[in-house]
Amino acid sequence: MVPQPHRLPELTDSELRLLPLLATPLSFAEIARLLGAPRDEILADALAIYSKLGLLPAEDGRFAES
Repeated sequence: MVPQPHRLPELTDSELRLLPLLATPLSFAEIARLLGAPRDEILADALAIYSKLGLLPAEDGRFAES
Protein backbone atom coordinates (compact mmCIF):
# COMPACT_ATOMS: atom_id res chain seq x y z
CA MET A 1 0.00 0.00 0.00
CA VAL A 2 1.36 3.40 -0.99
CA PRO A 3 1.07 6.02 1.78
CA GLN A 4 -1.20 8.91 0.85
CA PRO A 5 0.08 12.44 1.38
CA HIS A 6 -1.71 14.49 3.99
CA ARG A 7 -3.85 17.27 2.60
CA LEU A 8 -3.15 20.64 4.06
CA PRO A 9 -6.21 22.65 5.05
CA GLU A 10 -7.20 25.63 2.95
CA LEU A 11 -6.41 28.83 4.84
CA THR A 12 -7.80 32.25 4.01
CA ASP A 13 -5.49 35.15 3.19
CA SER A 14 -6.00 36.65 6.65
CA GLU A 15 -5.25 33.27 8.29
CA LEU A 16 -2.08 32.91 6.20
CA ARG A 17 -1.01 36.41 7.28
CA LEU A 18 -1.58 35.50 10.93
CA LEU A 19 -0.09 31.98 10.90
CA PRO A 20 3.63 32.90 11.31
CA LEU A 21 2.80 35.32 14.11
CA LEU A 22 1.14 32.58 16.17
CA ALA A 23 4.59 31.07 16.71
CA THR A 24 5.81 34.25 18.41
CA PRO A 25 5.36 35.30 22.04
CA LEU A 26 3.09 38.18 20.94
CA SER A 27 -0.38 38.39 22.46
CA PHE A 28 -3.48 38.57 20.27
CA ALA A 29 -3.77 42.26 21.17
CA GLU A 30 -0.17 42.90 20.09
CA ILE A 31 -0.69 40.98 16.84
CA ALA A 32 -3.88 42.96 16.21
CA ARG A 33 -2.00 46.24 16.61
CA LEU A 34 0.81 45.00 14.39
CA LEU A 35 -1.58 43.92 11.62
CA GLY A 36 -4.00 46.82 12.09
CA ALA A 37 -6.94 44.50 12.67
CA PRO A 38 -9.46 44.18 15.52
CA ARG A 39 -8.38 41.80 18.30
CA ASP A 40 -11.64 39.83 17.89
CA GLU A 41 -10.80 39.22 14.21
CA ILE A 42 -7.33 37.95 15.16
CA LEU A 43 -8.82 35.64 17.78
CA ALA A 44 -11.44 34.31 15.32
CA ASP A 45 -8.76 33.68 12.67
CA ALA A 46 -6.50 31.96 15.21
CA LEU A 47 -9.32 29.67 16.33
CA ALA A 48 -10.13 28.88 12.69
CA ILE A 49 -6.48 27.97 12.04
CA TYR A 50 -6.27 25.78 15.14
CA SER A 51 -9.54 24.07 14.18
CA LYS A 52 -8.44 23.43 10.58
CA LEU A 53 -5.20 21.93 11.86
CA GLY A 54 -7.05 19.73 14.39
CA LEU A 55 -5.49 21.52 17.34
CA LEU A 56 -8.65 22.36 19.28
CA PRO A 57 -9.60 19.98 22.08
CA ALA A 58 -12.82 18.04 21.69
CA GLU A 59 -15.59 18.47 24.26
CA ASP A 60 -14.10 15.70 26.40
CA GLY A 61 -10.76 17.54 26.57
CA ARG A 62 -8.93 15.24 24.15
CA PHE A 63 -7.70 16.51 20.80
CA ALA A 64 -9.88 15.52 17.86
CA GLU A 65 -8.49 13.12 15.31
CA SER A 66 -8.21 14.60 11.80
